[in-house]
Formats: sequence, structure tokens, C-alpha cells
Amino acid sequence: MLTVTKVKALPDHRLRLSFSDGTSGEAPMRAKLESFKPFRPLLDETLFRRAYVEDGTVCWPGGLDIAAEQLYALAHELPEPTTLEQANANELHMSLAELRRMTDTNQVALAEELGVTQGAVSKLEGSAGEAKLGTLRRYLSALGWDLEIAAVQGDKRIKLRGV
Repeated sequence: MLTVTKVKALPDHRLRLSFSDGTSGEAPMRAKLESFKPFRPLLDETLFRRAYVEDGTVCWPGGLDIAAEQLYALAHELPEPTTLEQANANELHMSLAELRRMTDTNQVALAEELGVTQGAVSKLEGSAGEAKLGTLRRYLSALGWDLEIAAVQGDKRIKLRGV
């Protein structure tokens, strides 16, 4: 489950956020605050700057809070999720793109390394949940990463061989 681990309120109703998947970003909040009546009190810059993290969610005094999945989408310029499936897709999408960014590799350079087009890299990052394991292995290997597959049940995690 994705959570917010750090928040810092910035001028102009922006939040600097860190997430439990190791990514971070800046979320522009003004439009969200203006468009949803319960959040309008946060247009007061003094109140907005009192943001804090509680149980993985960004909160403000008075019981206002915004879900981590919504903030993740804003901070990473992804579609705002309306379902759990969409939230999971956003997180998966960022995982590949963020790994690529962590290695200071752009899509064009990665595409050249893989012998594919930049569009193919973009498509993979946008739909990694449907990618073949071999494709993911090649993508990650080009960035210096390995792929592990694990079976997970509750708190049990077993790495699978030969997959």
C-alpha cells in the first residue's frame, strides 16, 4: 500500500512529497483546493503550511486530509485515480519510469540500448502490467537492475526460480 512518508508545504499551494515506494515529487494543489469545497479553507496559506503526515496520509488541522494515491498522481503528473486498479497502475507506471530516472537515463538513450524506438519504451512504461517477463528483464538489465519474481501470501514472500 502506497503511503506518504514526508511532506513539506511550499509557496503557491504546492507540496513537496516523499512516498513509500522511494519516489518523490512536487504536487501543485491550488486547482484541487479551489475545485473541492471542503478543501477551500486550505487556500489560506497559513493553514496550508501546517500540513503533516499521519498514517501515510497528508493531513491538516480540522480533519482535512488527502489520500496518498491522489497526491502521488499529482506529484508524478499521472492521471488522478478513481479506482484502486487505476491507483495501482499509476504506482506500477512510475516504478519503471522512476527506475530509469534514478539511473539518469532518458527514454531515447534506453531505446537505443535496447534496439527499439523511444515510443516502445514509453509504451512499456505506460502499460508495464501487461509486459512479458522477458521484456521487463531486458528493460531492467539495460538500466543495471535485475528482475525478481516472488509469490506473496500475507507476510510470506518466496522468491521463485526459473520464471
